[in-house]
Amino acid sequence: MSTHSPRVCRTFRITIDIETTIDPESQGLTSPQAFGSRYQQAFVQCLLAHPEVLRQLLRAYAVDALKPASKLLEAEYGWGCASEQQLLQPLMAELSPAAQAYFTEELEEGASAYYVERYQTTVKRFHMSELDAEMEHAST
Repeated sequence: MSTHSPRVCRTFRITIDIETTIDPESQGLTSPQAFGSRYQQAFVQCLLAHPEVLRQLLRAYAVDALKPASKLLEAEYGWGCASEQQLLQPLMAELSPAAQAYFTEELEEGASAYYVERYQTTVKRFHMSELDAEMEHAST
């Protein structure tokens, strides 16, 4: 009879829709010298004439938006809801004193924390797709 414990494994799919926009009209230019607006419009027209560059630029902006989105996900589903220590505390109380000592790490000033090792996370796949294939063109 085997005493091997089953491996605990879950796969999570995290879906984040990110909209990227370059809008020459929304730059907040209130100055009478509206050259900036004209330059922005010219830039957008240039981007529209080079759709592959536009796609790569917007994708890069979308990837940059993952950093703040990660913080939102963490606040909603991660350690923002409960700390690792809060989650582990009731579980550790069910273990023997020897097992508790095994998972306890001594910190500075006599404080201690539970430490779980032998876990790993692996990105199984990643993919980026455009939801709206038709890009809005700025009117001239």
